[in-house]
Amino acid sequence: MDNRFHCGPRPGAVLALLLSALASASVAAPFPVRLSASGPPKAHRPWTMADIVEVTRITSTAIDGEGRLAAFVLKQPVLADDRDHYALYVAHLPHGGGKKLLEAAFLGDLQWRPGSKDWSVRADFGQGVQLYAFDRSGRRRVLRARLATVPMGGADGIPSSASEARRDTGIGAYGWNTDGSAFWYLCVTPAPAGAPPGAAERGVVYNPETSMAASFYSPVQAKAIELHVVRMSDRRDTRVDAWPGGRIIAERAFQPGRVRWLTADRLAYRMPYLSADGLSERTASFDRRTGRSDRMGPGDAALPQAPIRGGALTLRRGPTGQWRLLRTAQTGDVEADLGEVPFSAIGGAYGAWSGPGGRSLFGVLDAERFGLVAYPRTSAGAALEALSSSLSHCAFDPGLTVGVCSLETLTQAPRLVGVSPRSGQVWPIANPNLRYDTIAPLTTRPFTWTNALGNSGQGYVTYPRDYHVGGRYPAIVITHAADARNQFVFDGFQWAFPLQVFAEHGYLVLSVNEHVADIAVLQAMGGSGGAVDVGRVQKAMGLDAVATMNAAVEMFVSKGDIDPNAVGIAGFSRGGIVTTLALSQPGRFRAGISADTGLYNTGSYWRGADLKRSYKTLFGGSPLDPRYTDSYRALSPSLRADRFNGPLLQLFTGDVAPAALELDSALRDAHIPTQLVAYVGETHVFHQPSSILSAMVRSLDWFDLWLRGRKDQEATRARAAISGGRWPAGCRAREEPWTRCDPSFGKDRVWAG
Repeated sequence: MDNRFHCGPRPGAVLALLLSALASASVAAPFPVRLSASGPPKAHRPWTMADIVEVTRITSTAIDGEGRLAAFVLKQPVLADDRDHYALYVAHLPHGGGKKLLEAAFLGDLQWRPGSKDWSVRADFGQGVQLYAFDRSGRRRVLRARLATVPMGGADGIPSSASEARRDTGIGAYGWNTDGSAFWYLCVTPAPAGAPPGAAERGVVYNPETSMAASFYSPVQAKAIELHVVRMSDRRDTRVDAWPGGRIIAERAFQPGRVRWLTADRLAYRMPYLSADGLSERTASFDRRTGRSDRMGPGDAALPQAPIRGGALTLRRGPTGQWRLLRTAQTGDVEADLGEVPFSAIGGAYGAWSGPGGRSLFGVLDAERFGLVAYPRTSAGAALEALSSSLSHCAFDPGLTVGVCSLETLTQAPRLVGVSPRSGQVWPIANPNLRYDTIAPLTTRPFTWTNALGNSGQGYVTYPRDYHVGGRYPAIVITHAADARNQFVFDGFQWAFPLQVFAEHGYLVLSVNEHVADIAVLQAMGGSGGAVDVGRVQKAMGLDAVATMNAAVEMFVSKGDIDPNAVGIAGFSRGGIVTTLALSQPGRFRAGISADTGLYNTGSYWRGADLKRSYKTLFGGSPLDPRYTDSYRALSPSLRADRFNGPLLQLFTGDVAPAALELDSALRDAHIPTQLVAYVGETHVFHQPSSILSAMVRSLDWFDLWLRGRKDQEATRARAAISGGRWPAGCRAREEPWTRCDPSFGKDRVWAG
């Protein structure tokens, strides 16, 4: 094997702060030396936008082999310097509290090294993200460093997640074997600075299977992605395998769970590759004793997400859409159907731990929260399964006697708790978010409904601070697939929409989940099923979601809680699609905000092979083919611009913003008030504190203007500074919908940014 280091040279601004907004934002103090499990009671206050931005998250945990000491990483975005801060703490178990060991520009992937008293962590101490070991006193040493780093994350770095900032990175991922004698790691071989070899002369060739919009204007950062194994006894570094470094391949390669030790000597990995049929995956194994790599069987059987003794647990959807838990053999054959379960994902990135006697514990995701499931089932495991709180980022000792997790709810900020798999008990250890104990909780309750098509829905209602029955409040629906859960300020759902501040400002907020019940349609859209009638697909993937949003609103209109003429809707990604669909179809919505998606508009048909396949299922074929004109006009928002029920604000990343131009132009031509704002350098889920704050301010301004007729009369200096529009002539107050206003509004483009 070639033992040389291949991953090689380090490439060489933060956007300006919103100074007016920062005048009212809290400046976070440095991480304290010690954390407590609770604090003294304090006076209650309302939510601010800074509170939403600056939530401290527990991003990684680990426990030593004796189950006596837990380590955990905290991440806090700070508006004052517009960046994320990281700190690593340790806590003695089972007691509470936490002691800070170190801080860094980045900390992640915290692990205990089996058979030792050390932990390991990927960290940036000024030389890019490298792999370090540290002991319980905080002394650290380098385990593996690639000083010729490569940018990962952000808008133009190698894709690693939907929300990570760009960081110069030497080690991209790693994992210890079962006895701590070796570890694997992933790194990237840099491409020549600025472009692939010869691109300046020959151009970048478009490949619909692998090219992304960013491929045309972002520097090509990766020549190859490499998998290495390091033997600890002599630090021998062996390159196991390598793959082309294209953006789509890189994005998949760094997903959790793709590389795992099967034994102390045998490593399995599943990686994407490009074939004549497009992007596929291949599973292989590496034996470090022989140095051989071999192909393995089907990926799900060879590298299961929830392994158990003699096989694995897997999930399969039944004909009604409900998930069933199956026990499979090592061959992948089903051995037993364990029944219907409420969760839709198990193990893998959510966590999988094995203990003595064949006992296992798995992280799961269900409609309400992240949680834990034990196998075989026990009374203690049942107690953990019954918890309504969300448990994530867990770690357990090798004997499965004790663990730690991040616990949170809709009204309780993340905190570290101890978990006993033996008794099912959960107890507090450290609370890094004491500031939220000073906020008077808003009233939030779950609710369910049935839409006009007969399908049920589930979500949450957050009432205004001054709520009284029958108050007829303006309302905002926030949606993103089925991600409204019992979690605290979850940016994977509410994105940069200030849900809590909306409620403080007098809005009734509905967090609405959609549920696609037609399994045949889901399979067809994913490319694994047979042909399905276009009308049926459009109903399942579009019109049913619109009916769900309208039904949720009607439920509270009928109670007298919502003003039927002052209803808005907002969402990002899938939620952005639903927002534009809801505004372009009959319903209550009078204004909307769509974030970072251009899908369902006609032009996305040409944005790559995967989207073209999906569009053929959704619409029948090309938008240029007259045979499918009616199906596009029935659903595509850009072809229904003249039917929009209200103004639309589009908040986009720089990468995706070109896909928003079609709808922006169509709305302007139809004289529908609209605005498109691009945040250059941002990720799909915004990561930069100032960008998040800006998007929140714009969102509140937009709904205040179009739902309540407010012309910045209650705005802060920051809101006034970035509110670029004016109330159009002929429009009076909220009593009169905008459609009755001066018909010339929009022609002068007063909403241009």
